[in-house]
Amino acid sequence: MAQFKKQMLESEIEKIITVSLRDIKDPRVCGKILTINRVDMKKDKSLVDIYISCLDNSDLKETVDVLNRAKGFFRSMIAQNINIFKAPDVAFHQNRGIEQSVKIHKLLDDIKQMDEKKGKK
Repeated sequence: MAQFKKQMLESEIEKIITVSLRDIKDPRVCGKILTINRVDMKKDKSLVDIYISCLDNSDLKETVDVLNRAKGFFRSMIAQNINIFKAPDVAFHQNRGIEQSVKIHKLLDDIKQMDEKKGKK
């Protein structure tokens, strides 16, 4: 039962953070398409790790830094919307999974093209 409750809290926090991202006024975050890939809550519910990716990966580190500076805003949004004893601290992290999968796909395509060239000779 505890695992189910933890998963439900993570899901609700993901929804709240997604909606709250629209309210950020910082121009470094405003026009970006951010995706929350994973939300992990510690067992004692004191910390929530949020992994995000951005369609434009060029300055994802700066975006994560901006969001980490605004973590008090996100924590207060969680406290206002979820009835729990203590709102967890929020920590944003980069998710390089999409970038890495594109890189692997490109390498596989390069290998395929090399094999095709060898087959023609």
